[in-house]
Amino acid sequence: MSELLKAADIYWKMVDNQTISKEEFSFCIKLVWGDHKGSPFYALTSDLSDGFIPSGAANQSKIRTVADNWRPFFSDVAAITDEAATHFILDLHEALEEVENQFKRRVAPGVTRCTRGTVSDFVTRRPNVKLGWTLQLTTQGRGIYNCIRNQVITQPGDIMLLSPDALYDYQREPSAETWEHHWVYFVLEDAWLELLQWPEVGPNIFRIRSSGSAYEKLKDLFDDLHTARMAHADYSVNLTKNLLEQLLIRCKELAPKGDPICRDVRILGAKDYITRNFNKQFSVTMLASEIGLSVARLSSLFKQHTGTTMVRWRDEHRMTRAAQLLTQTDQPVSKIAEMVGYVDAFYFSRCFHQHSGRSPQEYRSKKRLSDTVTNNAD
Repeated sequence: MSELLKAADIYWKMVDNQTISKEEFSFCIKLVWGDHKGSPFYALTSDLSDGFIPSGAANQSKIRTVADNWRPFFSDVAAITDEAATHFILDLHEALEEVENQFKRRVAPGVTRCTRGTVSDFVTRRPNVKLGWTLQLTTQGRGIYNCIRNQVITQPGDIMLLSPDALYDYQREPSAETWEHHWVYFVLEDAWLELLQWPEVGPNIFRIRSSGSAYEKLKDLFDDLHTARMAHADYSVNLTKNLLEQLLIRCKELAPKGDPICRDVRILGAKDYITRNFNKQFSVTMLASEIGLSVARLSSLFKQHTGTTMVRWRDEHRMTRAAQLLTQTDQPVSKIAEMVGYVDAFYFSRCFHQHSGRSPQEYRSKKRLSDTVTNNAD
C-alpha cells in the first residue's frame, strides 16, 4: 500500500469516528504538513495519547458532507487509486472549518508549504470568526488571497495581516509551482493595537511589503519564534510574546508613513462596535451615543478617516460575511441573508449584486467552478 493510500485510510477512520493511534495520526499530518522547522505538524501531534478518536473535525458539517460523498469508495479501500486518495485528502482539508482548538497558546507560529499536485496544496477557508489575528509572510513562490474587493497576489517579502473578522480564503497562486509562508496566530493585547494600523486591502485584511535587510530581519524573527515555540523552558511563553512584539514593531516600521491610517480612538471604537454588531439593527444615533459624540460630528470624522459612511462600512462587513458563508457552507441564500442581518432575502440579493457584481448564487457557483478548474489543472 502506498503512503497516500495508507494516509487516506487513516483519514477515513478519523471522519468515520474510529479509533486511531498516535503514530497513525502523526503519519497523516506529517504527509500533508511536512516536518520542516515551523511545520504545524509539531503543534498538532504534541501531547497526544495513544489510541484516540480525534474530536471536533468529524462533527463539522462540511466534513460530514465529505464523508457521505466518499463513503462508497471506502467500502473497498484496495480499489482506491493514489489519485483518488489525493483528492480525498484535499477535499478533507479544504472542508476543515475550524482548527483553533489545536493552537491553545496565545502566540502560535508556523510555516506552511504548498506544492502543486501534492496533498499539501489545499485551499485554506475558515468560515467562522476567529479569536485571534494572523500575520503571514510569503517567503517562496506566490500566494493568492480573496480580499472581497479584489484578489491580492503575494510574493516573497509581502506581509498579510488578517483580523479575527477577516475572510480566510487563500491558496497557492495557480501559476506558481510552490508557495511557502511563515505565519503566526496571536490573541491581541491592548498594547499592540497601535502596531496593527496598516493599509487595508480588503475588509479586515491588511498588507505591507518588505525587502532587503528588513525582509531578512522579519525572517529571522519568525525563525526565532519557531525555536521558542518548541522550547520547553520556563520562559518560552514570555519569549514568544516578546518576539511577536518585535515582529509587529518591525512590520509597523514598514507601513507607508503617508497612508491615512486612523488613530482616533473614537473612530476605532466606532469601527469596533460596527464589526461586533454588523448583523444587528442599530442607528447612527445609537452609535453616536455609544461613542459619546454628536451624530454630525461622528459622521464627519468617520468619513474623514475611512472614506466611507458608517452604514456602508457596516454593509461591507455584512457582504464579507455573506461571501464567506456562500463559498464555505451550503446554507441557503435566505438563511445567509438572515445570518448577516437582512430580513428580506430578495433585498439582500440585490445588495450583494451591487457589492460584488453577481447574485449570491452566481458568486457561489463561480467560486466553486474556479476551484474545480484549479484542482483539475493541478
